Amino acid sequence: MALSETISAARCPECATNIRFDSQPALHDLVTCPECGTELEVIKVSPLKLDWAYDDEDDDWSDNDEFGDDDWDDEEWDDDDWDDEEEKVWD
Repeated sequence: MALSETISAARCPECATNIRFDSQPALHDLVTCPECGTELEVIKVSPLKLDWAYDDEDDDWSDNDEFGDDDWDDEEWDDDDWDDEEEKVWD
């Protein structure tokens, strides 16, 4: 296959550059846009569609104490209070 042949192509959601592929990418493959450098993920293969790659590191809330979750007191909440709300009928 000659280098100029393209198997498939998709647009970068960041800069709208048409990204060409020499072979068919698989679902969840990661690619980098050659124009803007954005890391993208193949989210659909037919037709080919790219979206911003999900980064687990940036969205990991498990060890983030920004909201003071360590001070949360489960004893303050009573599940029965929620049941009362569900029984109300709103017009």
